[in-house]
Formats: sequence, C-alpha cells, structure tokens
Amino acid sequence: MHAGMTAKGLWTAWYGAHGPEIVHVWFEESLLKHSSVTAHEEPDHLPRPRLVGCKVTGDPNVPANQWTFEAQAADMRSGRWDGHGAWQDQDEDELLYRPIVKFNGLPTLVDMREREVQARFCCQGRINHDPADYKPEWVPAQLITYEGPKPMFSVLFDDLQERFRHIMDFEPVPLPYSPSLSWLHTEPCCQA
Repeated sequence: MHAGMTAKGLWTAWYGAHGPEIVHVWFEESLLKHSSVTAHEEPDHLPRPRLVGCKVTGDPNVPANQWTFEAQAADMRSGRWDGHGAWQDQDEDELLYRPIVKFNGLPTLVDMREREVQARFCCQGRINHDPADYKPEWVPAQLITYEGPKPMFSVLFDDLQERFRHIMDFEPVPLPYSPSLSWLHTEPCCQA
C-alpha cells in the first residue's frame, strides 16, 4: 500500500465559505468492513481497497456524519504534477486549462507545479450544489499526496460543471489524546 493511503485519523480542511471542518479518515480493505454501507448502495462507490473521508463537522451542503470523499488505493499515478490525470472518462484537455482554486477565506489560485506531489489517486468527492435542495452527488476528483516531512494531502475536485477546479488541503487535527475521542481514530461512524 502507498504511504499516502495511511492517512487515518482526524484531519481538517477549509470548506470554502463554511470555514474549517473536521473529517475522519479511515482505510477500508474489504467489502463492508468498518462501513455502514449496505450492499445495494455499493455500486455508487469506488472499489476497495479505498481511503474514505467522513465529516465530523459538516455544513448545509454535506452535513456531519456523511462521506465527503473516497479514494481508490489501487488506481494511483506517482511522480510530479504534469497537469494530466483524468479518470472516469474525463476530457484531459478540458482539465488542463481550468484553473485550480483554493478557498481559505479569499480565493487563491494554486499552481500544482510548485508543490512536491508524490502521488495521485483516483477519487470522488461529494458535493451538493444547492443547500436548499439536498441532493448530494459524487463528482470526479483526485486525492493528492506530497513529499516532505509535513503530513498533508489534498482533494482536487475535477467537476466539469465548474469553470475552475477546487482544491482542499487537509492537515492533521492537533488533538491531545482523550479517551472520549479515541473511538474516532479507529471506528468509522458515517453514512455513505
């Protein structure tokens, strides 16, 4: 298994105007192990083994206790960022010319060539375009891991309905050990 797929535990990322949110990340190796997903829901999800992120704190678009992303461990591309990387029948030319934007307060353009990309995994992220009408959907994305001592990964949404690509950078939640929170590091609690 690739080192980027060992990012288990509590992570935080800035979810646009909603601000920072906490996500519980775990690794699923086999069917229905540590998951609330039932067999009839499975075709909408990526095959195992996979890394799953579930919101501990949520927002109107994707509330708490709902999956926010999943990444397939077996579908990986290693090496520096080359601008390519479409999965799931995406148009690579369309992806190359759309800017990547990070929303940490003010929108910021991101040049992935400046980051020390280690690997990219086929991923899908959960979005809901209209908070007043809750109909979340899975859109194509990439989970990106980086070289270096700082633990961090990103989820890059490649949704072709947008004029830009949206990236979220995840960092570990700095929590002291607490017996009341220890279950978060071992047992998933979320809905797919």
